[in-house]
Amino acid sequence: MHTTSTNPILPGTWADPFVLQHDGSYYLYPTKDCPHWRHPKLYAFHSNNLIDWHGPVEILDLQHVGWAEKFAYAPTAVFRNGKFYLYFCADNQIGLAVSDEPLGRFADLLGRPLIERDGWGCQSIDPDLFVDDDGQPYLLWGQGKCWIAPLTDDMHTFLRAPICLSDQLYRQKGIDPAALDRAYRRRGRDPYAFDLTLYNEGAHLQKIGGRYLWSWAVYDARDPRYHLRYAWGDSVLGPYRMPEPDILLAPTKSVRGTGHASMAQKDGDWYLFYHRHGSVVPEREWRRETKWNGVDGTDRQVCCDRLKFRQLVT
Repeated sequence: MHTTSTNPILPGTWADPFVLQHDGSYYLYPTKDCPHWRHPKLYAFHSNNLIDWHGPVEILDLQHVGWAEKFAYAPTAVFRNGKFYLYFCADNQIGLAVSDEPLGRFADLLGRPLIERDGWGCQSIDPDLFVDDDGQPYLLWGQGKCWIAPLTDDMHTFLRAPICLSDQLYRQKGIDPAALDRAYRRRGRDPYAFDLTLYNEGAHLQKIGGRYLWSWAVYDARDPRYHLRYAWGDSVLGPYRMPEPDILLAPTKSVRGTGHASMAQKDGDWYLFYHRHGSVVPEREWRRETKWNGVDGTDRQVCCDRLKFRQLVT
């Protein structure tokens, strides 16, 4: 597959875009980039054509969320049961807010995190909400690992126990997931114990051509090598298989850090929304112990390209 567009589509520094289509309009929920990623608010943009975006509109302030103060990022939204549900990261946990309108304001629904810090054996960040053709909603999340769980109608209770999708990738490559889990615990819950060149974060799921397309980002988000990989599945819970090659969107010498994407459809065409680095940061192996200036990788830009599928087979 390949893509075409003119970018960026939003003024300023934004990242982690999720696009919701509702009643013929499109709502884009991004992260507001800032030094150290400590922004305490979330915003949304609105468009009728995927070209002209209006906003930002403030939709959630962590001042009104009792369990978090900063690091508001990576929101995802869905319309369900007459309400708009917003899944979001805050203080490295995942929360759930609700509103009557797509542009909010949203109010914290649970009064607690939906998924607590370091829950399920990985970093509790980057939620993604997928609704299948039968109306069943699924929540995906995680850094270092990717979990998926069907939800009940209340949109926050697991219908069944979560399944670890990223374990399927490791097994496809002949890697024992249990060994990585042990390393994660031994290293004090360090997400870099996992193979971030195979799976890191930013999972997104869509159904295209009758099959399930799962995409995600690899490498650290500050790393200029950050990019998108993907796999196909015939069932929402897998098994998923990575094709050869399995790069959905790769960086170039002039466009770096292309990752954390979502997809939306318009007039029969699919569009990929993602962020890129606004500047080329020093190329290095980013690890938790890497001394970070708090600025590299925080000037990201939201982009949109049209996806063209050569074929819908692995």
